[in-house]
Amino acid sequence: MCGRPRPLFNRTATRNPGVEPGEPVAGKKAGWPRRESLLARVTASSLALVGLSVTVLTVTFLLTQRAAFETQLHLRAESLADFVASQSQFAMLVGNRAELETIARNTLAAEDVLFVELKEAASRPRVRAEIPDYAAHRREHFFEAWRDVVPPRNDGLMDWMGANARQGRLGTVRIGFSMKKQDALFAWTVGLGLGAAGIATAAILSIQFFRLRRLLEPLASLTEFTRQVGAGNLTRKAPVSRLDEVGQLAVAFNRMLEQLAATTVRRDYVDNIIRSMAEALIVVDPAGTIRTTNRATLALLGYREEELVGKPAHLILDGVARAETCGGVITAFRAKDGRRTPVRLSAAAMLGQDGDIHGQVWVAQDMTESQRAERELVAAKEEAEHANQAKSMFLANMSHELRTPLNAIIGYSEMLQEDCQERGLDDVVPDLGKIEKAGKILLSLINDVLDISKIEAGKMELCPEEFDVAVVLQEVTVTADPMARKNRNEIRTICPDGIGAIHADLTAFRQSLLNLVSNACKFTEEGVITLEVSRPGQEWLEVSVSDTGIGISREQLGKLFHSFTQADASTTRKYGGTGLGLALSRNLCRMMGGDITVDSEVSVGSTFTMRVPVRPVEVS
Repeated sequence: MCGRPRPLFNRTATRNPGVEPGEPVAGKKAGWPRRESLLARVTASSLALVGLSVTVLTVTFLLTQRAAFETQLHLRAESLADFVASQSQFAMLVGNRAELETIARNTLAAEDVLFVELKEAASRPRVRAEIPDYAAHRREHFFEAWRDVVPPRNDGLMDWMGANARQGRLGTVRIGFSMKKQDALFAWTVGLGLGAAGIATAAILSIQFFRLRRLLEPLASLTEFTRQVGAGNLTRKAPVSRLDEVGQLAVAFNRMLEQLAATTVRRDYVDNIIRSMAEALIVVDPAGTIRTTNRATLALLGYREEELVGKPAHLILDGVARAETCGGVITAFRAKDGRRTPVRLSAAAMLGQDGDIHGQVWVAQDMTESQRAERELVAAKEEAEHANQAKSMFLANMSHELRTPLNAIIGYSEMLQEDCQERGLDDVVPDLGKIEKAGKILLSLINDVLDISKIEAGKMELCPEEFDVAVVLQEVTVTADPMARKNRNEIRTICPDGIGAIHADLTAFRQSLLNLVSNACKFTEEGVITLEVSRPGQEWLEVSVSDTGIGISREQLGKLFHSFTQADASTTRKYGGTGLGLALSRNLCRMMGGDITVDSEVSVGSTFTMRVPVRPVEVS
C-alpha cells in the first residue's frame, strides 16, 4: 500500500490510495470516489437488520393481539347467545311473548350488546330490543351472533309440543355486538407497540454503534502492524489491549511471529526424514527422471545416490512414464548387478500448489523374504494335503482289513452264546454278550473311520432314492429309544401330516439324524429330546434335534465338528465317545448339498438343525 494510511473512522470523502486525482478508476466515475468506513457499513447493515426484525416482530405482535381481541369477543358473544337461547326455550315452547321481551331487555344489559332479536319458528312477530342510541351506533364496527333455539330433550313433553317444536327448532336468537371498545383497545396497543419498537430500535442501534466503534479501534494499529510484518520486519509485537476476538487475533499474530523467528524449514530436514524411512522411496518427475532417493533404495539396488539421481526411471523399472497412482502392486526393481528384486510398489501423483502433476512418489517394500515364506507355506500346504490323503488311504485300507476279523468275532460270540444257552452254561453267556457288545462298538467305530476316510479321500459315493421322511423319523426314534431310557429321557417328535418324501441318500440321512439323536440322549439326563421336521419352502427339508442337556459354551462350538475331537476333554472322560459322529454327520449332509448348524447355551440345552435339499444338487 502506498501513501499515508487512511484513518479508520474517517467517513468523509477520501482519496483512493494509489490513484492520482482525476485518474479514472475501474467501475467508478473519474475523480475522487467516496469510500464509506467499515463502521458506517456495519452500522447501516445493523440498522437494516434491526429495523426489519423489529418491524416483523411488531407486526406479528399486533396481528396476534388483534386476533386475540376478536377471538375473545367472539367467544363471549357465542357464550351469551347460547345462554339467551337456553333461557328462551320454555318461553318459545309455550308462546309466552312477554317472557321473550323480558329476556331481550335483560340481554341488553350485557357489555357491548347493540340489539337482541328473538324470532319464533311459528308465524309470530319477532321480539326485538335495542339500546337507546342504536341509530348512532349503526355506523360503528359490529358483528352478529346467531343461535337456533331447540326444544328441551325430554320425551315427556312431546305430547303437548307444537308442530314446530316436534320438528326440532323453536326459533332463533340474533344478537348484535359493538366492537368499538376492542377497536379502541387495539389502537392503543398499536401506538404502544410502535413506540416500544422505536425505542428498542434506537437503543439497539446506539449500543451497536458504540460497541462497533470500540471494537474497530484496535484494527487501525493491527493493520499498520501487519503492513510492517509483510515488509519483513519480524521483530515487532502486535499491541494487545484486550482479550476479545481482536486481542486473540493479535496474540495469534505474535505466536506466529515467534514460530517464524525460531523455526526455519530447511530441505535437509525433509531429506533426513526421507533417508530414515525403512521402505525404498523414489521421486520421479513427469519426464520419467529420478529426482530423489533414500538410503533404503540405494541399499536395495546397490547404487550410489549420484548414480541414480538424474537418470531415467526405466533404469530400475520398466513402464514408469505415466503419472498414475497405484497401491500395493507386485513388481520387480532391477538392481545395479542386473538381478531383479521383487517389491510391493505404491505410487501417488505429486501435485504442486497450482494443482498440476509435478511427478510421482514411489514407495516400495522388498518382498524377497515374503515371497520365500509364501513359497514355503505353499509347499508345506501341499505336503500336508499329501500326508492327509495318505492318512485317509491308510485308514480306509486298515478299517477295511479290520472289519473282517471283527465280523468273525461278533459272529462267533453270537454262536457261542446260543451253544452255552442250549447246554445250560448260563454263567458264561453274560461274558460272551460283553464280547459281542464290545465288538459291535469297535465295528461301529471302524465304520465311522472308514466313512470319514472315504469322504476325505473323495471316494464316498451317494445313492439318492425316494423315501418317506415320517417313516425314517419313526425308525430313528425306535432305534434311539433304548439310549433315551438309559438316561431316563423322553423323546418327542413333531412331524406335520403330509410332510412328504424327499430324494436323497437314505443311509446318509438316517445315519446323520441318528448320530444327532444319540448325542442328545448321551448328554441329557432326565430330560426331553425333541425332533421337529419342517419344510421351509419347496426346496429344503429341516430336521431339528433339541435337548435339555448340559449345553455347549461359545468357546467350545468352534471345535465341535472336528474329527476325533470333542468340545471339552472332560466330556470324553465322563460320557465317552470318539468325536467322529458330528464330523461324519456334517460331512454327509454337505455331500447331499445341505449342512448342520448348532445353537446352544450352557446348562440350558442344544439344538442341532440338519438342512438337506428335497432334490439332489451338485456339490463341488
